[in-house]
Amino acid sequence: MDKVREEYFDPLHFIYSDSTEGIDVRVNVQFVPKQSDPRINYYFFAYTVTIENTSNRIVQLVNRHWIIRDGQGHQEIVYGEGVIGQRPVIVPNHQFVYTSFCPIRTQTGSMRGHYEMKDISSSGSGDQILFKVKIIILK
Repeated sequence: MDKVREEYFDPLHFIYSDSTEGIDVRVNVQFVPKQSDPRINYYFFAYTVTIENTSNRIVQLVNRHWIIRDGQGHQEIVYGEGVIGQRPVIVPNHQFVYTSFCPIRTQTGSMRGHYEMKDISSSGSGDQILFKVKIIILK
């Protein structure tokens, strides 16, 4: 995915940005024409997520939940441990960046969902942090 990230993403332009409890999430989404085939209603979108820990806690991304919807209302739900096979630990003033993708059947769609994180600081309470991603437009 690094090649997709380099070829299609403008690192200074984020479609979505929000903060919760000292966790900042920025998402950049891009349509990838080379991976798409409109003749068979296959539209490929790649997205890069930057999760930055601006708090004084050590957090671990435990689970992710996405609801991906195409322009005709077809919905796919993705829920699982971590992201891209990892459950990253993010120390204060550091970030974790990953790129993933979602194919849909129409030229436009949306994504929304949440990340479940856990405070794993030695002085932490093990509290869960739910970071809601309100809506990301795919176009």
